[in-house]
Amino acid sequence: MKITLNGNTYPLIEIQAFREQFALGPDFGIAHFESKDFTGLARIDSSNGALNELRHTVYQAIPVTIALSDLMDFLSRLSHLFRVKLYEVNTSIQLKPVEIDFAAAGFEDVCQALGYALILAVTTRSKFDFATVYQTWLDGTTRVASTSYPYMIGSNTWQIQVLNTAYGRIGLRVQTDEAVYYVRDAVYGCPAEGFMATLLAGVATRIATSVQSTL
Repeated sequence: MKITLNGNTYPLIEIQAFREQFALGPDFGIAHFESKDFTGLARIDSSNGALNELRHTVYQAIPVTIALSDLMDFLSRLSHLFRVKLYEVNTSIQLKPVEIDFAAAGFEDVCQALGYALILAVTTRSKFDFATVYQTWLDGTTRVASTSYPYMIGSNTWQIQVLNTAYGRIGLRVQTDEAVYYVRDAVYGCPAEGFMATLLAGVATRIATSVQSTL
C-alpha cells in the first residue's frame, strides 16, 4: 500500500510488520498516542436497514438518461438529496450534526470530481475511471497531524505524528534517526468508509451509464 501527501507518494507499512521490524511491543500504535473515546459514537455497524434505505433512495434518484449539459446541476441535487436523507435515517445511526455535514460534504466533493472526470472522458473520448477519481479525492484529504509525540526506543527518541484522511485516523508518521516511515494502523478504521466507497462507486457506474445513453 501507499500514501500520498502533498503530491508525493510513500510506501505504507502495516503496523504488525513495522512492530516486527523494530522489535516493538503490541502497544505501539495509534491507541498508544491518541486513544479514542467510544462513548456516544454512531452505530454504523448495526444500522444496515437505514443505510440500505439511504443507498436505495440515492440510486433511485438517478434517471435513465442525463444530458451532459445537465450533469453538474444534477450532481448538486443528488448531493442535497443525500444530505436530507441521511438526516432522515439518522435516528437509527445517531451521527452528530457535524458528522452528517462532513459526510455530506465528502459525498458532494466526490460527486463533483466524478462529474468533471466524466465530462472530460466524454469530450476527449477517453476512459472514465472512477477508481482513480475516488483515490485522488481520498489522497487529497490525507494529512499529518501537527502534534508530534516523542517515543523513546533505547537511547533514541522517535517523533510520532498521526496520519488522517477524510475517514479519520489511519496510521502514523514515524521519524527515526535514520529515516521516516509511514505506518498503517487500522485500529480506529471508520465503519462508514466501506459503505461510502461502495455507494459512490455505484453512483458513478449508474451516472456514467445514464450520460453515455444520451450520446
